[in-house]
Amino acid sequence: MQPSNIKVMSSSGAPAALWNPAVTGVLWVVLYVAYREIVAPSYGYLDMGWVDPDPAMLAMNVLTLLLCSLFLPRTIRVPSSFVVWALFVFLAVGASFVPLVSGRVQGADSWIVTALACGAILIVRMVGLGQMKAPNKPALSARSYLQLIFVSTIVVNVLVFSFAGFSLEMPGIDEIYDARLAFRQVIESLPAFVGYAMPVAANVLNPLVLLLAVHTRRFWMAAVVLVFQMALYSIDGQKMILLLPAAVIGVYLLARWRKPVTARFLVALVAIMVVVVSLGATGSGRVVFEVAVRRLMLIPAQLLGAYYDYFGSFGFAHLQHSRFFNAGVLTPEPGYLIGQYVFGSNVQNANASFISDGFANFGVLGVIGAAVICGLILRAIDSFTLGAPTAVALAAMSPVVIILSNNALQTALLTSGLFVLLVLLYLLPTDLAHQRPAAAERETQEQRHRPGKFVSERPL
Repeated sequence: MQPSNIKVMSSSGAPAALWNPAVTGVLWVVLYVAYREIVAPSYGYLDMGWVDPDPAMLAMNVLTLLLCSLFLPRTIRVPSSFVVWALFVFLAVGASFVPLVSGRVQGADSWIVTALACGAILIVRMVGLGQMKAPNKPALSARSYLQLIFVSTIVVNVLVFSFAGFSLEMPGIDEIYDARLAFRQVIESLPAFVGYAMPVAANVLNPLVLLLAVHTRRFWMAAVVLVFQMALYSIDGQKMILLLPAAVIGVYLLARWRKPVTARFLVALVAIMVVVVSLGATGSGRVVFEVAVRRLMLIPAQLLGAYYDYFGSFGFAHLQHSRFFNAGVLTPEPGYLIGQYVFGSNVQNANASFISDGFANFGVLGVIGAAVICGLILRAIDSFTLGAPTAVALAAMSPVVIILSNNALQTALLTSGLFVLLVLLYLLPTDLAHQRPAAAERETQEQRHRPGKFVSERPL
């Protein structure tokens, strides 16, 4: 894979290929300052303190990050392009400095952590982007699809509430850990399927119905699933449950605002990050900063360093914690081992990204294998969403990004709802329009060929 030929010029006259490292550099500075000025003074007890880094090593990490960005897509026309960029932002940018300045890894090890993150993203890009073939889909209209998924969403949510209870008393940012502990104790006494139904509802069904409801202007339907999502957060206390609806709608609006979606889309995201960090610094937007910056962009990087440190020192897990690969006595899950090692907690599951889990189980080979599988998943998603409106297809990737950023592949597919999302994307009809589905069905052919719909993107 070679960097793109730097001949295409942006509207400002700068080489288009320089957009990627320029945006990456600005985002890196924003996150670095946010960590040093806001996170480190408050979260040293959570292994997010500050140690003055070796300037040469920090520069090496940043250079590796910027070089990696040169190989990322310059135009986001398919879902896989969006996911690759989002994973790069959430996993690689922070990995270039958080493990180093927190003191978790030093010297050449900090560069290896950066290289693992960047290398995994590039493998995902190489495997995931390419020519796509439209699958044979069942003849399902937009109206039927929306009715099917909405009824399924109601059934799954009601099932969860019937066993776990219903409440709209949402815990504050300082109360979420107590809420999680209480829910973990409750879930142990409930039927096993409840533990599977809840993440499917929170990560997949509710966000997808919200997206389609906004797209087809069925706002009453959007209100219903937002209430469901608030109730799930009240029960479980997972911050990602609140973040997903905002992410889905935010990406949808940005994708509709900017066609085709280019690096300027990323500039808008960076501008939002600057605002969020500024509010976090003043204290007025601390909750938003906690969820959108520390939890989403810094903690995955912190945990990648911790996983590298622990499993690089004490040996790999080799999936001996999984019943699929070990018929004997199961070992503790990697997340719980890191929870004890880093945070001193026997009950905290420090679950991390597919990169961290891949390294935990098989080292560098595990990272490569996990990245290849992720790339194949993205290639399938691109084919499933051919012909769908660009904004819908890109916004539907928000759950994919968050699931892969915070879970092992096995957990992402079987427990966190990624497999269910793949099935729903396979069934996704192409006749979605801004009108209600009934009107959209009369415009199927026009909508499929209208400019603005994404097409297969050739490798850059």
